[in-house]
Amino acid sequence: MIPFCADDWTESPDHDIAVVPIDFVTGNKYLFVDMTRFLTEDKATLHDVGIGDEVFMVGRFINHEGKQRNNPLVRWGHIGMMPVDVPDDPDEPKTLERCFVIETHSIAGYSGSPVFVRPFSTPKLLPSYGESFPGNTNVYVSAPPSFSGPMVVPQALKGGGPMPAGPWLLGIERSFIHQKDKQGIKMNTGMSAVVPAWHILDLLNTEKMRRQRQAEQERLLARI
Repeated sequence: MIPFCADDWTESPDHDIAVVPIDFVTGNKYLFVDMTRFLTEDKATLHDVGIGDEVFMVGRFINHEGKQRNNPLVRWGHIGMMPVDVPDDPDEPKTLERCFVIETHSIAGYSGSPVFVRPFSTPKLLPSYGESFPGNTNVYVSAPPSFSGPMVVPQALKGGGPMPAGPWLLGIERSFIHQKDKQGIKMNTGMSAVVPAWHILDLLNTEKMRRQRQAEQERLLARI
């Protein structure tokens, strides 16, 4: 356990996320997610990240996480909806956060857990205006008559290259999503709200956080 107080955390002014620096201690084991592995909106378009793609979430399985060692549990699922305004509590329907909706059958205790996405290895069906893409000639559908906007084609499809496997950090779980039954009792829908990773990047790249990272790097270099 690492004790923190409220003043140690840096909160986002716009999103339901907060970060806190931790010291690198050789007595602990760490796994880091490099910022280059964070999903951005451009990467999501470039690599065709979307509904149905596989996700996995790493967190604690309450009361089964171990005694002498923290044993993480991985839960698997899929993207159910691209970012939409999600109320995670039916008692507070106006408390909205624009999140991915993923199906992982989450339970209490996973809030703040990292969620990773691994896109399908084959391209998804796209409106093609009657054209096909090199190397993907089987992906061919006609645009519906009502479709009049510009078509966004992932770069990997344009070049006919293989779809990247990932995984990327999709974001962090904000909460699992409740609904109420006819008796007004809250029920777990099996869906979770995930704050997109690009909002975490915005927070990590604030001037305050960059200064804190620089100070930690200087501290570590001074020990060499």
